[in-house]
Parts: sequence; C-alpha cells; structure tokens
Amino acid sequence: MLESICEGVPMICSSFWGDQPLDARYMSEVSRVGVYLENGLQREEIASVIRRIMVDEEWKEIRERARVLKQKADVSVTKGGSSNESVNTLIDYISSL
Repeated sequence: MLESICEGVPMICSSFWGDQPLDARYMSEVSRVGVYLENGLQREEIASVIRRIMVDEEWKEIRERARVLKQKADVSVTKGGSSNESVNTLIDYISSL
C-alpha cells in the first residue's frame, strides 16, 4: 500500500489474512484510491476491476484521489511534516535512553 500511495497509483485490493481485509476495505471504501476484489482471484472480476481503474469514468476520480493522497504523503515526510517529526521524536527518545 505504501508504494502505491507514495507513487499516486490506484490499487486493486485483495486480502488473504491478518490485517489485509481491513486494509483492503479501507483503501477501497474510505480512501477510495482502489477497488476491492470481492471474490478473490476470479478472472472475470479481475478484468472488470482493471476496466474500472483504467477505462471507465470512475478511473479519473480514483486517480485524482490517489494523486492527492500522494501529495499528502509527500508533505508528511518533508522537514516539519508529521511523519518527519514522528521519526525525529523517536530518534530523540531512543538517543536519550
């Protein structure tokens, strides 16, 4: 997921175990930067999902949301960004032990 977010690429989400079902649902239904494969790896469903992401009208909206999420991720890792600050706080904490 991180690779797709950092590159602004829409996702085809399929889950197998652990936290993957929750992550896949979140990316497809909350962030709406991906499409969830409901029935696993069925050929017809995969073709349908690829069409949704690459051809249908929906692809423009999904790609735009992926682009916006990428911009947010980029800002978070720059100096002063939330992820950057969290890493610095962790480093400071570990260094103080």
